[in-house]
Formats: sequence, structure tokens, C-alpha cells
Amino acid sequence: MGSAGSGTRLGVPVGPHDDYLAAVLSREVSECEASGAATRIKAARFPADKDLEEFNFDHRPSADRNVIAHLGLRVFLSEAKNVVLLGRPGTGKTHLAVGIGIKAAKAGHRVLFESANGWVARL
Repeated sequence: MGSAGSGTRLGVPVGPHDDYLAAVLSREVSECEASGAATRIKAARFPADKDLEEFNFDHRPSADRNVIAHLGLRVFLSEAKNVVLLGRPGTGKTHLAVGIGIKAAKAGHRVLFESANGWVARL
């Protein structure tokens, strides 16, 4: 249904301004979702802004692309499982953790980033 007249949408009468109203409301919902994601990302206290897709597998060839891709799907969240990344310094653990966390925050999950030293200090 275009904006040039009236008619029905899902059996409900619509007028010429309904398309405009629908577009405005859709934009408002999108902006609220983006704002919520930005708020969750800020609250997570990530040390840097990293995307999972930007992980350099050439730098870390032993990293399993399939496992990392699966973690990016966030299935572990719906299964209430934890993910712990262990390894020597400089192996990409922080990059992966931040990338996974940002994906989770954008999907509506609350996230908190903390290093191993930070967790030990809390204990």
C-alpha cells in the first residue's frame, strides 16, 4: 500500500499518513535498539573496540576458525555455558573476548569484561 490513498492493511483501515507514521516508528525503534547496544557496550568496560570478524588468523594460525565462528553465534549464552579463553600473552584472547562480547551486547545481552588479574583481585 502506497501513501497515495486509503485502504486496508491486515484488515485495518489505513489513511495516507500511516506509511509515514510506520516509517517514523520503525526509525525510532532502530535508534532505541542501537542506543541500548551502545549503552551495554560501554557498561561492559571493554579495553578496546574489536570486531570478531577482524581477528587475524594469519597471526594466530592455530586458532580454530570453526570454533571462533561458533562462539560468534552466541549459542553458549542460550545454553547458559561459560567461555574461558586461556593462553600466553599476545595470542588474541582479548580480541576474541571483546569481539564475542560486543556481538552479545548488540544482541541484547548484558556483558562485563574482566581480565584474569581482575577476577583474581575480586576474589
